[in-house]
Amino acid sequence: MRGKNNRFKLFNNKSSLAKAQSRMLNGGDTDIKGNKLGWWERKDFEKNINTDIRIIIPQIFNKRPDLLAYRIYRNPNLFWLILQYNNIVDLEEEFVAGREIFVPSPKRALSGMVNNNTIKEPIE
Repeated sequence: MRGKNNRFKLFNNKSSLAKAQSRMLNGGDTDIKGNKLGWWERKDFEKNINTDIRIIIPQIFNKRPDLLAYRIYRNPNLFWLILQYNNIVDLEEEFVAGREIFVPSPKRALSGMVNNNTIKEPIE
């Protein structure tokens, strides 16, 4: 019988930036959807205190960034934008009710993705 000392220990710092091999630092990851293999690249998203939306994650969105993405951007597939903007990798530990996050406004986010794959200021 193994003792308590042999159990798996979780990281004390759950931030993806603290993990040397994190996809948030290394720039890309693979994803399997159906029978297709995909790749995504990290985008540079500049923070903007004037237009960013501050959110305290409510229980209804606990561990569900897709629902929050739908509420903000009317597109659940933009969940990655919310996660990446806040350096979140582990939904179970990092995208939980009560946590404060920031998201780019819909206009700034969508404008930035269309223009040059970075999110800066929207074009008027």
